[in-house]
Amino acid sequence: MDVREFASFLVGKVTLRKELCVRSLSPRASCRRCVESCPLDSIEITEKGPQIADCNRCGLCAAACPTGALKDPERTPAFFLARGREILKHYEEVIFFCLRLPPRIRQDKTPNAVFVPCLGALIPEVLLALATEGKVLLVLPREGCAGCALEKGRSIYENTLFLVNKMLEALQFSPERIRVTSEVPPLRVKSLSKASGEAAMGRREFFAALFRGINRGVIQENSGQGNIPASRRQILDQVLEDVEKAKGSLRKDKDWPQAGLKVAGPCYFCNVCSRLCPTGALTLQEEKLLFSPALCLSCGLCIDVCLHGSLSWGDKISLNSLVTKERQELTIAGIRECVNCGEKFSGNTYARLCLRCLLQKGLIQ
Repeated sequence: MDVREFASFLVGKVTLRKELCVRSLSPRASCRRCVESCPLDSIEITEKGPQIADCNRCGLCAAACPTGALKDPERTPAFFLARGREILKHYEEVIFFCLRLPPRIRQDKTPNAVFVPCLGALIPEVLLALATEGKVLLVLPREGCAGCALEKGRSIYENTLFLVNKMLEALQFSPERIRVTSEVPPLRVKSLSKASGEAAMGRREFFAALFRGINRGVIQENSGQGNIPASRRQILDQVLEDVEKAKGSLRKDKDWPQAGLKVAGPCYFCNVCSRLCPTGALTLQEEKLLFSPALCLSCGLCIDVCLHGSLSWGDKISLNSLVTKERQELTIAGIRECVNCGEKFSGNTYARLCLRCLLQKGLIQ
């Protein structure tokens, strides 16, 4: 944990990694997911990127952020994943409780429970990873989210649940792996033949063990059974690798619930989109614009910064493109002749005017 994260842990505030925030990377970026998710309305987008005033550390902004630029130093994706795996070593289900549940329920069912301020703070990749390794139960109050101070988390949570179910379907897992209920089932302990027989660590013990193993990017799991990936994409990569090993193969022709990219207009290969892409999902190579779905976080920055408005969301990507990490050809350059002045220029098949004529006609956004 670096000094910035440790300080925010003490004062109770999420941190911002500007190098990952699309609003910090370009003034043309339109992303407002952190602002829209904050229940305190205390996040403001400035020229320097998001500025956080008050913070109750509900985790909704960090879950809504597509690039992981916002981070709670305590409730990270790596923590939820590691804690869930620790529980699944000993119990058949890991239960995520909304903190609005009555204290009696929370106190009675703590051995296999993880408490979150809002279920919207759980990202799809963590729930997917746990659902492929065991069963996940999400417990909401009977009245749902009505009247909750964190009600903005409802749409995030519902979208997360939808995505996880689509991901499980693509990986050919039963949707019963993850359930939502207001009733807490009896505690189901794994048999000694399947578990070590040791008691699962409590939350305080777990935090102490986890923090001892923290370094940048990867967190060592306390059990010594491998590494806990730190980012959303790393978690998904590990899930796909583990599932493929366990099943022997995957139906790679299946659609994955993530939109691809397409070029539906003139491209002059200016390299703006590929230079600003925070993950390198877009690259310009030998007069070709290439797209790597396995690296894309769906932040939309490339669409926002395209000077010609030619990039847009495309069809769903395939599971094969994630597993093989293939690079798709979006468009290719060729020598064109301007229909206005006749000058030769480099562009794709949609490009009919040279850049000079575009500027004269005011057609560059």
